[in-house]
Amino acid sequence: MHSPVKTAVDGARDLLTSPAGVVAFRRTGTTPHGTYRVMRKTLSLAPRLAPRAYRLVLPTPAPRPEADAAGLLDRLGAGDPHSITEALRADGFVRFDGLVDAATCDDLETLARRAECELMPAPAGGPASGVVDPDAPRAPKYAVPEPVLAADPAAQRLIADASIRAVAADYLGCAPVWSLTAMWWSFPWPGGPSTEIAQLFHEDRDHPAFLKFFLYLTDVDEGDGPHVYVRGSHDEHRRALRADRRFSDDEVARHYPTGDLVTVCGPRGTLFAADTKGLHKGLPPVAGARLVFQLEFSTTLFGAPYERLAGVDRTPPLAAALAAHPHTYQRLRPGGLS
Repeated sequence: MHSPVKTAVDGARDLLTSPAGVVAFRRTGTTPHGTYRVMRKTLSLAPRLAPRAYRLVLPTPAPRPEADAAGLLDRLGAGDPHSITEALRADGFVRFDGLVDAATCDDLETLARRAECELMPAPAGGPASGVVDPDAPRAPKYAVPEPVLAADPAAQRLIADASIRAVAADYLGCAPVWSLTAMWWSFPWPGGPSTEIAQLFHEDRDHPAFLKFFLYLTDVDEGDGPHVYVRGSHDEHRRALRADRRFSDDEVARHYPTGDLVTVCGPRGTLFAADTKGLHKGLPPVAGARLVFQLEFSTTLFGAPYERLAGVDRTPPLAAALAAHPHTYQRLRPGGLS
């Protein structure tokens, strides 16, 4: 077993072995695969030190003042960004009161029912993509491609929302970078929890630091695949659970009491934020399908692969957000990254 000092030293050494990858990212905006692999390992070995070290070598400008930070979270009565950040720092998770409006949920669900989705895992002997048929799914997960989702006006309103951006800025302590938008269906499926589609406990290591927002677009009860989060695990990083792999319920139970597990059930329109470098999973649905929308902001695009979206048609809210916050929405800029 590694001592804490050796673990930190190993993590720092791994970081120093990949300066060429950091330089390549700063020049091209693309993280070499080997460098991304080292980043994931470094975050496992030194979960507190590594994000700080990456912040020293990657551009993380201070947040730009918001002319008007009002938005969705205000309509939900969520409070000011700093109070939300305090809750996130304490628990790694916060659920917002109130529900996102039905019109937004309707628009996103309509897209999810019409889009050509990626099937996960890809079914043997059949197409790896298709339009969802909720009565006869061919895979346990149907994911809407991000370029399709990012072009949707309802998704763009959420991407550009000033109140969400303000919380991300306050929590991350820098001008946040919009790094991912996702939406997927999960269906009851034989065979138990799937490792491939994140139905076992794990920690995300997309980027050095990030915050995710989740929106339920269907009613989610115990049998519909609710999100489960281990309260406080974003900060504690129990040594036995640091490996970059999936963990069984029994493994997690040996280190966290049942009371630390938060199961997020709620009606359509339920919104919550989570620092998913903490332990979490999506339970496999057993009763009904679940549709989820996800939005991620990070300190940097260094890390997981992402798509450049400069060709996406922009609605006025997103165009205005890009003009006011070019660093945050750099994926939309034809000239590349800042």
